[in-house]
Amino acid sequence: MTSRRRRTGGSRVEPCRAELERCFFLDDADLALVAKRRGDYHGLGFALQLGTVRFLGVFLSDPLRVPWSVVDYLSAQLGVVATRMCS
Repeated sequence: MTSRRRRTGGSRVEPCRAELERCFFLDDADLALVAKRRGDYHGLGFALQLGTVRFLGVFLSDPLRVPWSVVDYLSAQLGVVATRMCS
């Protein structure tokens, strides 16, 4: 975990492009796991948790505390249209 992530307690840390590509890119094995989830949004939630644990080293207790750039990056890979339901 980087010092930047430690300082922020791991919540709402905006990943840079390289971190998005390293931690939130879904390879074929990831996509196979996501495909086992019921519905697009359960799959997106699973992908968010998968990437977050790679990025921070822990699962978030509140998965809604993910920066919107992460949601956009994952939803584009999954072909899911994500809407901002809360801030």
